[in-house]
Amino acid sequence: MKLDIGGGKKRNDDWKTIDINKDANIVHNLDEFPWPIKDKSCDEMYSSHTLEHLKEPLQAMEEAYRIAKHGAIFHIKIPWWKYDLFSSPEHRHLFRPEWFHKLEISAWSESMKHLCKVNWIVIRENKIRGKRNKFKIYEFEVWLRADK
Repeated sequence: MKLDIGGGKKRNDDWKTIDINKDANIVHNLDEFPWPIKDKSCDEMYSSHTLEHLKEPLQAMEEAYRIAKHGAIFHIKIPWWKYDLFSSPEHRHLFRPEWFHKLEISAWSESMKHLCKVNWIVIRENKIRGKRNKFKIYEFEVWLRADK
């Protein structure tokens, strides 16, 4: 399965969406765990400008890891922390690129590895700077691979 996390409406391709929006394939509040998806059922996942809205982004990353198959790719886009416009009230979290590197078990000390519930390996990252309409845009995107 290919899953668009927080994608809103159904897509016109082979991807399914999970979102609180009533027009999603899977209607579910992403802040409620577990998500109604079987373990190790996703080959690929995508999320654009969703993670910063969730109450517990780390728990959401753990949930995404639960439903990911070994080797699954998770492509995430978020507002880049440097841009103040994205520190608006509906954004609960700001992320630095290093946050995603800490989701890799090798980033943890030996005495702390037992606490790490995921092993997302950063395989690519990109900072996007540009303009949309009159606004400066700063986005960060990262591609992770589930190593189980």
